[in-house]
Amino acid sequence: MLVTEKKGKETFAERIKPRVFKATIIGIITFFLYYVLPTLLFSTFPTENLPSEFDPYFSRYENLFYIFAAIIICFAVVNQLSSGTIFQHAFNVAKAIILIIYFIYALEGGILTLSMSLEGNMVNIVANLTAFLAILISVNLLTLAKNMLEAINFLSQKVEQPPTEITKEEEMASIPELK
Repeated sequence: MLVTEKKGKETFAERIKPRVFKATIIGIITFFLYYVLPTLLFSTFPTENLPSEFDPYFSRYENLFYIFAAIIICFAVVNQLSSGTIFQHAFNVAKAIILIIYFIYALEGGILTLSMSLEGNMVNIVANLTAFLAILISVNLLTLAKNMLEAINFLSQKVEQPPTEITKEEEMASIPELK
């Protein structure tokens, strides 16, 4: 009989405890870096002097910032929980795809427009961010390709590993009826 895993005596809870601990620590650090720290930095900017017409735009991008932080934090935790498995690579591929969609949505396809009335005059501001969006998408496409190649490499290493052989005594001890 061939066995590919020698940790059969360890329960699932014992095997998952270190991953959960690491995921918790990584989640807390990521939460601090991607949510708390930027929120503190943005709260120091004085926005009281800006016209009230800017308020809807700031609230929209504030919500998009919270969504971005949630995406990054969730994938950081899931990545740690699934480390060492094929699911780690699948979640990294999903993260790259979700970030591509997020950036296209957040940057409105690369053309940001702002229309408001200031002192009775209509003001239109248009920002062409298509080059920036193309860079963001390119980086995430490279990440997507890298993660797909890592998944293929992971699966090929699993196939190449020969299963370990166990002795006759270990095989007999693993059969419940013979104990």
